[in-house]
Amino acid sequence: MRKKQLNTPVSRVVDSIGKGYYQIYNYKKGGLANGRDLGGLKTVDSRIVKHGKFIRSGKLCKLNKREIKSLLDANVKTIIDLRVENEKQSQPDTIIKGIKYISIPILCATTTGITREKSMYRVIKEESGLLKKVYNTADDYFMSLYEFILFSPETQRQLKKCLEIIMNEQGCVLWHCAAGKDRAGLVAMLVEGMLGVTEFDIINDYLLSQQSQKFKKFMQKAALSIFTLFTFGFKLRNILFAMIDAKVEYITSAINVINKKHGSIENYCIEALGISKQKIEEFKKKNLQ
Repeated sequence: MRKKQLNTPVSRVVDSIGKGYYQIYNYKKGGLANGRDLGGLKTVDSRIVKHGKFIRSGKLCKLNKREIKSLLDANVKTIIDLRVENEKQSQPDTIIKGIKYISIPILCATTTGITREKSMYRVIKEESGLLKKVYNTADDYFMSLYEFILFSPETQRQLKKCLEIIMNEQGCVLWHCAAGKDRAGLVAMLVEGMLGVTEFDIINDYLLSQQSQKFKKFMQKAALSIFTLFTFGFKLRNILFAMIDAKVEYITSAINVINKKHGSIENYCIEALGISKQKIEEFKKKNLQ
């Protein structure tokens, strides 16, 4: 019996990857690490997100002249850094005259009690121990991590602060974390959800991180395999691999838990984060065409 073909957002995204339609929204100016303009994403009511309004990326340390020019040409007025203090100190943003920098740290860990001052090495070590006790796989861990970020009171306060800046700033706003996948990805998902972007495009935009800098990720995984072999073993290696990968299960799990609790991403922003419906409508009016 022939298996029935599914027509869900997930299956359509996976199909589009196979057909090579993957880079349609990729931000190519300047070659920013995992950077892209959200302009061009489609909404459920057939509108389009305007270009030059929102850019998401990975870290912005040691930018070259071409990368700096790309941000100035894109009219970036505000950069939001989602990394914690140790991350910022070890790889500080390149400061560009005329751009406002705002720090809104979001801890990317499920262990309660881990402070922002701890090094990522110590965070990962503690998280690897948690993985052994609580989670079956690194994928289970990362899906739980996304839920923790979305529903922890502390991170919700940070998410609200970040979204309010994005909604109120004039000019183009860029937000970034370290790799541009998890924290930056969840903020992008919320921005896109408030704008009414289709679930297909939300998932597709997230998965672009999987295609970004393929060779670099291959080398990172090779190095991590060697490093973890002589330190914490394969459990930690799997967490670190998951930190590099952007899997469809991670973002769809986040969307599903939001839909289950609030019905939609927009309702999550209203009910969980306290952003008013009126502000969201003004946000749409300003940024859609």
